[in-house]
Amino acid sequence: MGNRVSRLVPKQQSAANVRYAEIVSGEAGGPDWVRDGLRQFAEEVRLFAKTAWDFTLRPSRFAQQWVAGERHALNPLGFLATAFAVVAPCEALFAHVMHHEDQDASSLMRAALAAVLPFGYFLLVGAVQHGVLRIFGTRRPLRDSCAMALYAGGGPATVARIVIGFIAIAVWERTGSTQIRSVGTVSGVLLLTSAFLSFSLFYFTISAALGGLHYVYRIRWWHIFVANVVAIVVTGLFFGVLHPPGSYGLHMVISPSHGGHDWQFGIAG
Repeated sequence: MGNRVSRLVPKQQSAANVRYAEIVSGEAGGPDWVRDGLRQFAEEVRLFAKTAWDFTLRPSRFAQQWVAGERHALNPLGFLATAFAVVAPCEALFAHVMHHEDQDASSLMRAALAAVLPFGYFLLVGAVQHGVLRIFGTRRPLRDSCAMALYAGGGPATVARIVIGFIAIAVWERTGSTQIRSVGTVSGVLLLTSAFLSFSLFYFTISAALGGLHYVYRIRWWHIFVANVVAIVVTGLFFGVLHPPGSYGLHMVISPSHGGHDWQFGIAG
């Protein structure tokens, strides 16, 4: 046995020396980062798609398993980053096809904000809803509700956002505009219906997820309904006062009148 080991060691040392000589001489490359990168990318895309699918189909169960540590899901920040990587080129494509792109620095900054701020809007909705549910007795940390907002915004809302973008392109090619001038036209009905479905999908999934997340603290459907109403009003003020760039789907806009004595209410999409 000892002789066998003594015979193997020199061979292993010889192979290591040959490998070292190849690296020094440049005949052998470094780590295969291309293959590793593609494998990691494919795994991240797979996990992103699985997370988005599971959350959209069963948001309440997803939230319960996620908070209990029983579900392997993409980290909310990683989920957000992947969603942003998907939606940013789509938004650029939509702007190019519909001739919305400009070349000056201010418009480039506005385009960057338009890609990022919708995810900030999702976080704002989750934070406001959590504040209301906190009043009703939940003791979950804010980060849990924000995680559900990112999953809802980065998953079903992002898919709906992309679908609406392609619908808007079709309407643009046919009418030269994406504004809803009349609900009696096919293009008007199509845009309004898609915007309403996107709005409903986002609020349904985040509401169901928050219901599963906060159920142990006796949070019920009417608590979440109140939280939704408050979130819609608060974000309406956000849109009406700040007028942020970006595509947010159907949303309320609450803004002061020019004289500052009255408030104007409207719906945009």
